[in-house]
Amino acid sequence: MSKGVHTKKGIVGEVPLEADGSLYVEVPPNVAWIVQALDANKRAVYTLQRLFSTQAGKKYTLSIPRSQFAGSCGGCHGSLTEKPTDGIGPFDIVTESSKVMATWNKQEHKRRNPAAKGAKMTDFISIDYVKDVQPILDKKCVKCHGSHTALDLTAEKTKHYTRSYETLHRLKEPDSGNFADKKSINEREALSSQSALIDLLMTQQHRYLTDEELLTLIRWIDIGATFKGVF
Repeated sequence: MSKGVHTKKGIVGEVPLEADGSLYVEVPPNVAWIVQALDANKRAVYTLQRLFSTQAGKKYTLSIPRSQFAGSCGGCHGSLTEKPTDGIGPFDIVTESSKVMATWNKQEHKRRNPAAKGAKMTDFISIDYVKDVQPILDKKCVKCHGSHTALDLTAEKTKHYTRSYETLHRLKEPDSGNFADKKSINEREALSSQSALIDLLMTQQHRYLTDEELLTLIRWIDIGATFKGVF
């Protein structure tokens, strides 16, 4: 349930990249999932525009070691260094069998276990607007942004949602009809890194939220700023 284009989503896990850019994650079967890249503040900077669906035992190999990029990818995608001379290299015929830092412990010479191993749907991080976001607004924001202000962040119920939810989904240009361009949040691409709201809350002047509260708002935007959570 949403005032935007997204359906309900949960977070399976957040995994730091290894030095070679690799990651290794186990996803529960029969669950559709996407991949997002996060910055140091856990704000999504990129969402892979591809939906995956995993069956038990299925393996996805979405990338290769950096050292083999030129041989396998450089011909079409160019070089990682932006130097034309680095664009083509020896072809690797066993890419899917390559050892990357996320799957292989070089010091102990053994295979690593994937992140989120054994995770079930009940282990997902779910953000529900009424249960998780509104209490933060009530505690830290409503005192200045009440029902008689331009930025109404109150929990007053509307026909389908709440006053604050509809306020945060307000269009940047109300008369434009461009529902992809919202004033406070980047809901369409689901990128908190492009959210005016998060940018403001991270300034010293408006840093009223705790790190945990700010992360809740960041995650809410990055999973699509929906009204209902997964659970």
